[in-house]
Amino acid sequence: MNSWNSFACHAIRSVSVPNKITRKRIDDLARNHRVFGSARLDIEIKDRFGQPVVPHEWFLVPLFIIDEVVEKIRAGTISNFKYDPKSASLVEAAHREST
Repeated sequence: MNSWNSFACHAIRSVSVPNKITRKRIDDLARNHRVFGSARLDIEIKDRFGQPVVPHEWFLVPLFIIDEVVEKIRAGTISNFKYDPKSASLVEAAHREST
């Protein structure tokens, strides 16, 4: 499996996605659409040179939610959903409760 066409779901697990969905497209969905924005890990770590780094792509999300997101990406419907950490579920973006 080509790592550029894989969506990392867990440190030791990946899921194949169609070739028309590139790694960049998945990164754009994660960053720009903010499906997981409410679950972003708020942490600062030091890089190998001791410089502070704030990772923007680290999220605390159950694995079964990652599986649901992959299916929604495949179906082309992910833009209709956001992750709700209170219910630990994907909810329709228009119907998401205020936090």
